[in-house]
Amino acid sequence: MSLNWRSSVATGPSTSAWLSVNILIPLIPFIIISFFRFITLLELSWTVFDVSDLALSFGLVSAFVRMNLINSDIVLPNEDKAEEIAGAAARCLVPLFFFLALYLGVEIFDLIVAKSHSESLQKSLLYLRLTVILMSFLFFLFFVRLQRSFKLRAKIL
Repeated sequence: MSLNWRSSVATGPSTSAWLSVNILIPLIPFIIISFFRFITLLELSWTVFDVSDLALSFGLVSAFVRMNLINSDIVLPNEDKAEEIAGAAARCLVPLFFFLALYLGVEIFDLIVAKSHSESLQKSLLYLRLTVILMSFLFFLFFVRLQRSFKLRAKIL
């Protein structure tokens, strides 16, 4: 019994292609901005990898994943599966708005800390930055789980 690997690869969902299209592409602005900051400052610090850019990029990731869910093909028309996909797409709005609020919160809080030079506010800003990083990682795992549970495929448009 031989296995036709080409047909199984062509029909099966590709996690790496899906991750590239739905996770890596929306993170490109964060990567490019961080690269230019690194070239300018020539040091690795919080100012190079700005978490507000990361929050905005993960907001884009949420939008990409939501669009991928909405445009996903259901192999056999199944009302329950369609409702599951619609529910998952609606749940993708939560991280979208969450990360957009974090983006604005970090930007505003950063301006306040820069003007006040308060030690306690700088510590609070550090905790907020760590929260953004932790939540980005957790939502990354959530998006990968969505891809695997619905067997989503990479779609550019």
